[in-house]
Amino acid sequence: MNKYNATYIICWIGSGVAFLIMLLSWNVEPLTAAFMFIASAILLFAGIGAYKGVKGKSKDDHVYNETRTNTTQNTSNLFNTVTLNDKEYELKYKYHEVKFTCVAMNEYAAAAHNVNIGDLLKLKADPNAVAILSSDDKIIGYLYKGTLQDMVNDYLRMKKPIVAFAENKPVSTITLGFYGKPSIPEKDKYQNWLERANGYTVFKLTSNLTNDMQENIALMESGNPIKTEYDEEKQRFLITDENGLELGYLKNKNLSENDIDSACVESVELNDDDKYIIKIAVF
Repeated sequence: MNKYNATYIICWIGSGVAFLIMLLSWNVEPLTAAFMFIASAILLFAGIGAYKGVKGKSKDDHVYNETRTNTTQNTSNLFNTVTLNDKEYELKYKYHEVKFTCVAMNEYAAAAHNVNIGDLLKLKADPNAVAILSSDDKIIGYLYKGTLQDMVNDYLRMKKPIVAFAENKPVSTITLGFYGKPSIPEKDKYQNWLERANGYTVFKLTSNLTNDMQENIALMESGNPIKTEYDEEKQRFLITDENGLELGYLKNKNLSENDIDSACVESVELNDDDKYIIKIAVF
């Protein structure tokens, strides 16, 4: 039983006692009886008022909790990329249901109720914390101390993009997305190496004049990453592309699988017999 239930019960008991005293003293002490009648009536109406308040609160709590349940969502659809200062960044880390602490309850409640699900929020570094703000710069709360707060501080200091979404209404948890420079595709990475590096060795692949291998080689371009697999029976390396398309063989007793861990297609050319010749670069 909570204090609200106890209030109306005490009022009704008091009203009953006062009414009983009134009946007992009606013929003996009329003045006391009149006073008890008034006290009984006051306590009766006070109990009714308390009872209605408890029922109203219970109903409000039910509606609030039901609404909260229905409006809470996992904001997983973060942007895959964002643009900052004309530079594109891709999503690196994301965290859902991030809780935070609020400061002044009245200010928090007012700001939090004005934030809708999916609204973008702002993050601002304070001397000893990270503030969460609504789009109109009202403080909603602060991130708890820990790894996430440290990550946000680092990103804000380096001016790297972070996205924060409200997950519910009124907002009590948020989604955080941390963005970084896009990963360089393997092909572009190796192409850059071919253009800039001097320390690589070129090898011509052999035993690849079959129709299947020739068709595979025709699909290759300079910079395409390759894979290697040592063929024990033939005592040489089988070279394939990323998807396993066979491109030819490499025979070199001085090479190991570790030596050609980083390699790519160096060039693809047609010879005088209209056969594709493929060479690989080993870095």
